[in-house]
Amino acid sequence: MHGSRGCVRAFLFGTLFSAAVAIAPASAQAPPRIRYIRIETENVFQDAESSFLARAADAIHGVTRAEVVRRELLFAEGNALDPPRLAETERNLRALGLFRTVSITSQPVGEGEVDVLVRVRDSWTTEVSGSLGRAGGKVHYGVSLVEKNIFGLGKKVSLGADERPERSTREVSYSDPQFLGRRLSLDLLYDHNSDGDRRLFDFTSGFRSLDSPAGGTLLYDQGRQQTRLYAEGSEVARFAMRTRSYELSGGQRLSDEGDRPVMRLFAGYRREEVTFGPVLREPDGFVLPDERRFGFFFARLELARPVFSVQHDVAFFLRDEDFDLGDALSLELGYSPQVWRAQEAVRATLQWSHGLVFPRGFLVGSLSAATRARGSSFENTLAEGQVFGIWRPDEGSAQTFAGRVLLSWGDRLDKEVQLEADGANGLRAYRLHAFAGDRRLIVNLEDRVRLTPELLHLIVLGAAAFVDAGYAWPPGSPMRLSDLRADAGVGLRVGLPRASRHALVRFDVAYALRPDLKGRRGWLVSFSSSQAF
Repeated sequence: MHGSRGCVRAFLFGTLFSAAVAIAPASAQAPPRIRYIRIETENVFQDAESSFLARAADAIHGVTRAEVVRRELLFAEGNALDPPRLAETERNLRALGLFRTVSITSQPVGEGEVDVLVRVRDSWTTEVSGSLGRAGGKVHYGVSLVEKNIFGLGKKVSLGADERPERSTREVSYSDPQFLGRRLSLDLLYDHNSDGDRRLFDFTSGFRSLDSPAGGTLLYDQGRQQTRLYAEGSEVARFAMRTRSYELSGGQRLSDEGDRPVMRLFAGYRREEVTFGPVLREPDGFVLPDERRFGFFFARLELARPVFSVQHDVAFFLRDEDFDLGDALSLELGYSPQVWRAQEAVRATLQWSHGLVFPRGFLVGSLSAATRARGSSFENTLAEGQVFGIWRPDEGSAQTFAGRVLLSWGDRLDKEVQLEADGANGLRAYRLHAFAGDRRLIVNLEDRVRLTPELLHLIVLGAAAFVDAGYAWPPGSPMRLSDLRADAGVGLRVGLPRASRHALVRFDVAYALRPDLKGRRGWLVSFSSSQAF
């Protein structure tokens, strides 16, 4: 009897075990391995070489070399296929500014193996151009010679001359995002201005991807110029200002590879020096700002959980645009001791952003804040919050509604710092420096529509209607919504989808609904090589 019961128990246990195994979920299948990576680079007009001009342009243009693309890949042959790394590589390639389109796809070739195809189409990177713009009633113009892809190597050289209301500039720059054939970035700049000059050396390494283990920065930036202060739309003070800063810093990823959020810790030394004088124009009682010399030993913690969305027809026409709709947080603390002739101070900065997705659109909110403390008092405190959003009637619509709200608040700002609301900052019917202060609010709403497909393989036409509102409050005055100025207008948009720079030209006509502080109102024309916001 006992033997029979044991057999029954064994039979029942075996049956239940077999059933459990049968209904248990199958173990996760290992991702396939990458057998081979093929890179295809296409010329600018390769899809439109039926015309003589397209063939001639492609003959002149040096196609990006495959090794330039390969250095940006975050995967290699033999690696397990990781779709997020493929998507991140696409974003990195687009960020180079060399390509009109980027596509990375995988194709199964056998059991447990795939081939990966990386296909890029170049943008037109050689530009001999002139620029002409009008903002806030003042015209600016310039000429430039730019090659962003020398011999297909991805290196950039730029020569330019620019004439603006405040100063004229002559500039030469060099940029190499793959210095010495590695993932190192080198930027050099020299410009000579009518009121000064500037020299920049910027060398960075690492952090070319979310999972890069380490990185560093070596930076030197020196300049001198004339600084102007404004009140009620007029210049009230002008004085010379000389700046010099340098930084040596490094960072380490703290989170495990593949973990989200990504956590990074940076530490370094940043020297900042600012001196003033002589005074070229001064109101009664004006006193030059005190010189500043700080040497901050700082630490910065960064957290990021990115969620990218590829959009079209937002800032450009017929171009892929990457928007991070995830979360990011950065907190930096620095202390400047009284060594090497530096002044004692403490500084803190905070940056935060968060995206919100909703049907046929999204919102991105951001906040930045910085302050400096000397003794028991805070100074040069500036907080700025912004919300940017878009909405479309449907997913494939050529119409995009875009909006922005920008709020800035300053307290005991350095004397040379002003917040402005004018034609260069979103109030398109108001002249430059129309409103200046230490607090600012700007609101923009715009209906953008793409009217045509690509015409002659060169341009895309679009239009816009918009409303702007805003104001900047002088120090000591209360913030009243009744002070806000507003304008409304329409505009023409000309897209250049095959260009790497100046891929959109904007012409706007705006009418000021309320007069400025000098009693001026009416129509104002503005044009530029970028969107107003």
